[in-house]
Amino acid sequence: MRTTTLSGLAGFATALGLLFGAAPGAAAAAADPTIELPDSGDLLADGAGASVTVTFQCEAGQSYNMFVELSQAVGEGRTASGAGFAGPGTCTGNAQTEELLVLAGGGFFAFRDGDAVARTSLSVCPSEQQMCSQAMDSGVLELREALED
Repeated sequence: MRTTTLSGLAGFATALGLLFGAAPGAAAAAADPTIELPDSGDLLADGAGASVTVTFQCEAGQSYNMFVELSQAVGEGRTASGAGFAGPGTCTGNAQTEELLVLAGGGFFAFRDGDAVARTSLSVCPSEQQMCSQAMDSGVLELREALED
């Protein structure tokens, strides 16, 4: 899986600040956020939903929201799909996990055991400004029956 970060204009603003004589410490940009999909997710309620736990990291004190989408071929020309959302939350500066509930909604087909295409995004906004950063990851993960406790 590949993680892509999008920093808006933060890098450009840092370069402009350095070009026009700002002190390097004053122009230092926040670390880019990262997000990573797991290799698998758990089916819930006979496939009516799935639980996907993503790992992410962002600068301490920033606010985040995240989104995950799943799509899975479940039969001849039939696709189960759905989306889940988490947030707002506060970044700790360390690696964090967030469990997202994805409800099967596309075509009203249930998810099943097997591979699904997944995409997740993380939006992070510093409290003192409106310029936000994003990180995305996409790939294939395996949906499987949740283990009973």
